[in-house]
Amino acid sequence: MLEGLLWLACEGDVKDHVLRQGDTLHLTRAGHVVVQALSASRFCLARRASVRALCTPPAQEHEAPVR
Repeated sequence: MLEGLLWLACEGDVKDHVLRQGDTLHLTRAGHVVVQALSASRFCLARRASVRALCTPPAQEHEAPVR
């Protein structure tokens, strides 16, 4: 989670998740995920790879915060 506040609900998971800046969530099973921004947010979604390698912040001119 790069910035902001997100709510996530994962299919088959009885617990919802709230992510804040710096938090990470590792999904361990296949299924649908609902993500809702609770404030202006930026996050990175990676698939079986290093989050550090894939989630470098975008150039300032290309940023599009979730609203």
